[in-house]
Amino acid sequence: MAKKSPTFINLFTDFGFKRVFGTEENKDLLMNFLNVLLDRKQYPILDIQFLNVEALGKTQEEKKFFMTNSRFCMWKCQNL
Repeated sequence: MAKKSPTFINLFTDFGFKRVFGTEENKDLLMNFLNVLLDRKQYPILDIQFLNVEALGKTQEEKKFFMTNSRFCMWKCQNL
């Protein structure tokens, strides 16, 4: 029986980041990651709501960022 090699997900790709941090089942991972990254010890992020607001731009400049309104902070990480 052949050994199966482990599978790794590259978090620097859009697919990898969304696969690990962008699902309801891994919500706790994203909250922990953001609390550490943003140093939110005193006021930690306690809940996250996933919205399907992805807007695919037509040009590279349009694909860099987008915002819906001032109440939400949209964070897009992508390896270009």
